[in-house]
Amino acid sequence: MHLYHSDFRAISRAALASAATVAVALTLPLFGQDSPRLRTPRRTSQIPIAKVAPLDIANANTGDPNAAQGPGPNPIGPGPGCNLLPAPPSVGAAVNLSYFGPSPSTVNSSLVGPVQLLNSGQVDATKGTITLPLYQGTMKNGRTPVWYILTDVDDAQVAQELGLNFSAKMTFMASASRTANLDANGNLVFDAGTVDFSPVRSLTPGPAGKEFPPVATQPGAVGDANYSPFVQVLNAGNVIYNAPIVAYGVDANQIN
Repeated sequence: MHLYHSDFRAISRAALASAATVAVALTLPLFGQDSPRLRTPRRTSQIPIAKVAPLDIANANTGDPNAAQGPGPNPIGPGPGCNLLPAPPSVGAAVNLSYFGPSPSTVNSSLVGPVQLLNSGQVDATKGTITLPLYQGTMKNGRTPVWYILTDVDDAQVAQELGLNFSAKMTFMASASRTANLDANGNLVFDAGTVDFSPVRSLTPGPAGKEFPPVATQPGAVGDANYSPFVQVLNAGNVIYNAPIVAYGVDANQIN
């Protein structure tokens, strides 16, 4: 999930009014919260960049592809993995590292500094989570609730309005997208594509030293033959969203 970068035609606002929120860790556990207002001003992180310890290449077993790799112990290290902290404002500029003012990119994204591409939610760099709006739609039968999030869209204006990643190439995903329409209330009604969340996720690694490939796996969610995370809204300019389903066939009080 691309949150920062250094250098989604539109679903009506009414379609977004019923959104709850969901906090999505990089490993994708989910929980519901109250909806935040989109594009809320947020302060620049002032946590110093963590120093990452180098890998002990000399002692690594070079014949074992599982040695000396994998994510770090937490979102900000130490060790290999994901560091959510953006670069300090001094990067790429002739100012001292002690400068803690906002990056120029917070005013103009073309200027020096990090740009949070997916800014429909706030990033918690300590927990490694981002809190995103959780939207409710229905299946075509009008009864089965569908809960989903939005991350990317193929329309630049919608991306700017909703704080989503703009991906022009998603326009070519029409043949791989499920379809939906907006109802009279501005909510998405999906034509097809369901997800079964009842399986228990499991992974059984191979023997010690040869853990990969695993001997058995079971995903915790299985989409049917018509499911795709991409959805094309037919009566709203055929805009295509990346809208993965995170819960299906359950009420709001069952999502936590």
